[in-house]
Order: sequence, then structure tokens, then C-alpha cells
Amino acid sequence: MCDVVVKLDVSSDQEDALLMSVVHSFIEDKHVEHSTLDAPSLMLRPTVLPSGKLGKAVVFQDPSWADAFKLFWEERKMQAAIA
Repeated sequence: MCDVVVKLDVSSDQEDALLMSVVHSFIEDKHVEHSTLDAPSLMLRPTVLPSGKLGKAVVFQDPSWADAFKLFWEERKMQAAIA
């Protein structure tokens, strides 16, 4: 099975803290939503973006979790920008 990597442009300490919070919320929400003992398997690591800037990569083993996380991240990021 191939890993699915979601690269994110996290350019400030504020966005980094938001990402940590979103990852935690995502795991909790999906664990409860699917009523399973298994939470999504993921790994968080630094990465270099195509622009040459440092960012974060969230690595999933399941493409469906990666897709769900991308939507979750965008929603939470937009909510944080509005607040």
C-alpha cells in the first residue's frame, strides 16, 4: 500500500498550532463517527513545498482518510480566519 501525502502551507506559528488542533480533532471525530477502535493512521512531518518554503506534510495510509482530512482542514482553516 502506498502512503498518501497531504502537503500544507503552514507559514506561521498560529497556523502550526491550528494544524495540531485540527489533526487532534480530526482523529477524535473520525474515531467517534466510525465507531471503531481504530483511528485514522497518520504521521505529521516537515516538508519542503514546491515554492521552496517549509511546510507540513500529513501522511496517511488510506486515500479516503487523506481526502477527508483535506476537507476538514480547509473548513477549520476558514472558520479560524473568520473568527
